[in-house]
Amino acid sequence: MAQDDSKYTKPGVRERIKDRVMKGTKGGKAGQWSARKAQLVASEYKKAGGGYKGGEGKKQKSLKKWGKEDWQTKDQYEKGKKAATAAKKAKDKKS
Repeated sequence: MAQDDSKYTKPGVRERIKDRVMKGTKGGKAGQWSARKAQLVASEYKKAGGGYKGGEGKKQKSLKKWGKEDWQTKDQYEKGKKAATAAKKAKDKKS
């Protein structure tokens, strides 16, 4: 096992979940690790009753914070950018 298993309450369960997630393509290519896959492993591990000895570590807290951010697709970003530009033009036109 690649990581220090002493921080997990159920290291075997976590390793099985990680292996399954790594084989899938959700969150990246099969066999390729990503932040999204780490998020999926953490979520499924928690649902399976797993936990962390001594509470969540710095990496787990960082991953949780990252997951709570307001993420957008490129299309959503572009749409918002166009709306902001149109609003600015309308405001400038009034002046």
